[in-house]
Amino acid sequence: MENYGKSGFGSKKRDKWEILSAIIVVTQQPSSFTHVMKAANLNYSTLEEYLRFMIRSNLVEKCDRAGGAQKRTSGYQATKKGNSFLELYYKGLILLHGERFLENNNDLAEIYSKVNHNYKYQEKIEN
Repeated sequence: MENYGKSGFGSKKRDKWEILSAIIVVTQQPSSFTHVMKAANLNYSTLEEYLRFMIRSNLVEKCDRAGGAQKRTSGYQATKKGNSFLELYYKGLILLHGERFLENNNDLAEIYSKVNHNYKYQEKIEN
């Protein structure tokens, strides 16, 4: 499973903005708590704290999602405000690191293209 939230600052420890953006990326589709925890590479208590803040701030919302055996279970999904935050976060990274920042990072470029429809993502194929 891919972990999101690589801002390119060279630090192994992620800052709060990077963690917020990682959660918003994962919750582009309705996602279970466990899926968000694994994909965003967070422990239970840290994710619980972030989700409480993000729900209060209307960056993500609780939602129904399809579960196994035709059950509906609760999950989390990014809101329009969350997507706006994500777009601004990536614009800030581009401002700091330049346009080539996304060109050199396929994962971030693909995510950015989903929240900013003016950005055309073209995957770089490594030889």
